[in-house]
Amino acid sequence: MKLRICLLILAIFFISGCAGKKGEEQVIATINNYKMTADDFNYESSEIFRIGKMVGEVPVTKKEMLDTLITKEILIQEAVKENLDKEKAFMKAIELYWEQALLKNLLAKKSTEISRTVVVYDDDIKSYYDKMKNKIKAKVIIFSDEKAARNAMGRNSTALDECEKEPDKYSIDSVIQPRWYILGEKKSFIEYYVFTVDTKREKGVVKINGKWVLVIIEEVAPMDIGLLSTMKEEITKNIRAIKEKEAMENWIDALRSKSRIKIEEKAFNSLN
Repeated sequence: MKLRICLLILAIFFISGCAGKKGEEQVIATINNYKMTADDFNYESSEIFRIGKMVGEVPVTKKEMLDTLITKEILIQEAVKENLDKEKAFMKAIELYWEQALLKNLLAKKSTEISRTVVVYDDDIKSYYDKMKNKIKAKVIIFSDEKAARNAMGRNSTALDECEKEPDKYSIDSVIQPRWYILGEKKSFIEYYVFTVDTKREKGVVKINGKWVLVIIEEVAPMDIGLLSTMKEEITKNIRAIKEKEAMENWIDALRSKSRIKIEEKAFNSLN
């Protein structure tokens, strides 16, 4: 019983629907007017197997799997009979799922395209390796506006502390208090861009994920690291990941720049 309920939950909540095309395909079960094809079964059962492994419940036999999918179909037919498929909440859920699936496919397609074009050069690897020889203690202030970030770069620490007390006024989204950054440790945008700032200038503004980030370097200390030859593969992976993320962000920014966007400030500000 426990396995049956678990499989049914997986089928209902994690399987989007049948992928097989109707027509000349082999029908393996008929539930009232619905004909389940071999492709339908293979698609849904493979998804349940995949998700089932993650939650610790894996179906044992094809018969149990078929029984689960038949039960799911019977429940769907009952829901349709009660006109639940025509309710606004259902239609909204379908719309949201459609959007999620569409976005997932678009981003996956673009990610594959970007991955094919990204090249990691030896100079990239050497530069990354050289930066790994130090760790940096820095304060990071994230702004929603570029001008506000660049204005803040010209302020001293006392003036910045005052700005932080009125984040909305100075377009401050968040503040990461001083901490040590080690290149390659977190593999994050912030960590990577901390190391792009000129340590001699001690401050720099970089764009990350549509935000403007002020990096304030407080201290630099040497690090003991291995030989480049032993770290080259991992460094290459890190650089590739960063380049791919940057390319994706640039693509999204380009799409936004070509779009006509108008925000109704009054209506937006009236939201709770």
